[in-house]
Amino acid sequence: MATACLFMILVAAMVGLTETLIKPAPVGVSALEVVGQLGVYWDFSCTKRVVSVSWGILSPGQTKKTTTYVKNEGTVPFALLCTPTAWNPSKVSSILSYVWTYDPARIDPGKVAKVTQSLRVSDNANDFSEFSFNVVFQGIDHLLGDLNLDGVVNMRDISIICSAFNATPGSPRWSPAADLNFDGIINMRDIELVAADFGKSW
Repeated sequence: MATACLFMILVAAMVGLTETLIKPAPVGVSALEVVGQLGVYWDFSCTKRVVSVSWGILSPGQTKKTTTYVKNEGTVPFALLCTPTAWNPSKVSSILSYVWTYDPARIDPGKVAKVTQSLRVSDNANDFSEFSFNVVFQGIDHLLGDLNLDGVVNMRDISIICSAFNATPGSPRWSPAADLNFDGIINMRDIELVAADFGKSW
């Protein structure tokens, strides 16, 4: 009897190990939305428009990057804002971290900026196999990290966001301007966005 029980325990352990080993890694894609007079392209010559980005197979703790180019197709300069939306399933918004950087900070009419998008998977991302989300590209009339709108991103802007750190809507320290990625909480993701613009001026 003891031998039979031990055998059943070993079989159960092996089944559990097999399920863990063959569990599929997250695979995802992000669709692209454009607001305003700008175009998003795969090449600097701006001949191949971006419709979506395939992130391929991702592993926990991994960061993947992709490079695109944004052209100002309007008549006024702008700074770039990229906003991830429509996470599916919704829980992945707390598991995946989307960050973008671009240069130059001010995109003049007819000019092109190189944009690097990064997607990091948290270390505990092991309970889903597929995901999708949208990224909205739009031009704004100031640097994203310029919270006090004085034309430069400096320690004053860092101070504003630190004063609201960990705040959520309804809390006394809540500042909508400091929620740069619109996820309803002021955290390290927002500080990273200010840091990406630090030292830049409009």
